[in-house]
Amino acid sequence: MFRFNREYYALDDRGRPAGYRNLDKLHERIKPHMLRRRKADVETELPERTDRNHFVSLSAEQQGEYDGHEHIVAQLATIAKRRPLTQQEQDRLLRHLNMMRMVCDTDYILNPEHRACPKLAELEKILEECRDNPEVKVIVFSEWERMLELTRGYATGSSSASPGTLAPSPERRRARSTPSSPTRSAASSSALTRAQRV
Repeated sequence: MFRFNREYYALDDRGRPAGYRNLDKLHERIKPHMLRRRKADVETELPERTDRNHFVSLSAEQQGEYDGHEHIVAQLATIAKRRPLTQQEQDRLLRHLNMMRMVCDTDYILNPEHRACPKLAELEKILEECRDNPEVKVIVFSEWERMLELTRGYATGSSSASPGTLAPSPERRRARSTPSSPTRSAASSSALTRAQRV
């Protein structure tokens, strides 16, 4: 790893990455081991894209949690109008914005005692439309592993259901990090992207 960094990173005076270099050499080095297909190469093979937005109301339980986080975000936004936020305040703002996103899926992500999730009822309707058509394949993405725990039960009727996870990039992991949040995946299998982004 040290040799890799030295060869392909431009380092600053303190030895930290400040940019990239020799990327043409890196491309040549990994080319024999990678299969890469560009969008232009495959888009003629793909079906026409259809976007469907399904709006799902929060449960009373979710709304209460959401309002609590929103109140804190509003306070920090008011402070930011008067002066720059401190690093601690910026971290707190990001944390509560992320928790607002989680609550919009289900409180279960932050509290395993609360399993309310109106999105799953909407998801079940979508999956019912697909189950009778063997030509239809469904991929559902969610950032949160606990959301996938709830979602997985709706896919058990399909023999082809295959849940999985992908590791987030370090940048996305830092942007999402919150001390009170459970383990999560950056992009995992689930069918809600078709209904409403999770």
